[in-house]
Amino acid sequence: MITLAQFKKFAPNSKYQQQWYDTLFGPQTELGGKSLLDEYQINTPKRVAAFIAQCAHESEYFSQRAPPLAHVAEVNASLRRYMQEVPGGRLLD
Repeated sequence: MITLAQFKKFAPNSKYQQQWYDTLFGPQTELGGKSLLDEYQINTPKRVAAFIAQCAHESEYFSQRAPPLAHVAEVNASLRRYMQEVPGGRLLD
């Protein structure tokens, strides 16, 4: 798990550090209290790093407000489908 202090190092200039941290790593009502990491099995260091990198890319390094949870979940689901469709594709271990 990533702490808020560690996350702030990824996005030192973001005005939305707490909001992003809560969205990405905190318990979500929509997911029955589970975090996104738990819900989508983002449970290895490589998967966490890839997930944070993708979110950083899409948010201009966390300079934009965190999107609704449904959008973050949709992006993750799209990545999973893509990896399953690519010949030889696999999810990160």
